[in-house]
Amino acid sequence: MSVSQSAYDQVVRLLSRREHSAKELNRKLKLRGWDESAIDSALSRLEKEGLLNHERFVEAYIRARRGVGYGPRRIALELEERGVEENLIQQALCQKITAEEWKKDLEQVWRKKFRARKPQDVREYAQQARFLSYRGFEPESIAHFLKKKE
Repeated sequence: MSVSQSAYDQVVRLLSRREHSAKELNRKLKLRGWDESAIDSALSRLEKEGLLNHERFVEAYIRARRGVGYGPRRIALELEERGVEENLIQQALCQKITAEEWKKDLEQVWRKKFRARKPQDVREYAQQARFLSYRGFEPESIAHFLKKKE
């Protein structure tokens, strides 16, 4: 068995658990001691075979992060850190998920965290806005949402 075949096998095992970006797989193989040529060979083979698919990774990642209450800004930042191209991120976040869906997500996260308790003063308003911003929701959406709750 060749060295690149072994790197390929390791990547296939990683992908069998969950989708990964090429950057994540590259990093993981480097940590396991593989050289650049073996990594490049394995990754290009996976792309040719359709096992490494950037669009599928982005969709799975967005679905998982939305499921735990993160908004579009935070998800976009995390995808950038994982080496995903910005145009692919924007396409997935804006075209596949409507603004109404993000508003529903924002309200759901707010209800879970604050038990639908309206901000009673400026301090509470700021606290809730900071939390929602940290979760990655757009400042305009947060302001509009919290103003409705006052």
